[in-house]
Amino acid sequence: MRQKLRITTKHFNLYLLSVIVIVVAVGLSLLATTSAASPYVSSEAEAGTLSGPATIQADTAASGGKYVQFGSFSASTNNGDAYFSLSPSSGSYSVGSSFNVNIYETAQTSDNVQGVNVILAYDSSDLQFNSVSETGSPFSLVAKSSGGNGSVQVAEASTATVSGGQQLVATINFTVITANSPNPTTISIANGSDIQTASLTSVWNGALTSASFTL
Repeated sequence: MRQKLRITTKHFNLYLLSVIVIVVAVGLSLLATTSAASPYVSSEAEAGTLSGPATIQADTAASGGKYVQFGSFSASTNNGDAYFSLSPSSGSYSVGSSFNVNIYETAQTSDNVQGVNVILAYDSSDLQFNSVSETGSPFSLVAKSSGGNGSVQVAEASTATVSGGQQLVATINFTVITANSPNPTTISIANGSDIQTASLTSVWNGALTSASFTL
């Protein structure tokens, strides 16, 4: 099961080393506390040993009332060549039907991508957000995976540099709740998204890619 850690929804500035230290600490904690009487253990990320700029923040909406925040956040310069894409980019669906939208990240091998933060905007009067799945993504460390009220955010990292080319980030599932024909509804990448290297360098080109659907 992937460890999910909550971060703020502003610009993504991933400190990969801190994430790895936390994951290892939680893993060691699980090994130390597992007993023969029960194979299941409940653990919170903020209970682990923090390293670098990671800090524990309070939030009554978070599990255990706390979450881990990684460092500070700065705006992306958006001068890279990596980009996000959505698939399918168009389609026609009826009220009550559900469909998936895949988010992909594409970069050069030389970009040395190791973290992504995607903010997806959609019209909540047309579509109902159902779920996010990271199955099949090479970004195995999930820091944020949530949606609703017109926005979806997925923040992920990898323990090693991700290969160049197109890589799956996540699959988002929606249900059509309003017939909007002939005017299409739009799902798009929003400002605040980013693609970064382990050294915190942004390689995203800043393109706000969109997909259009007839309902």
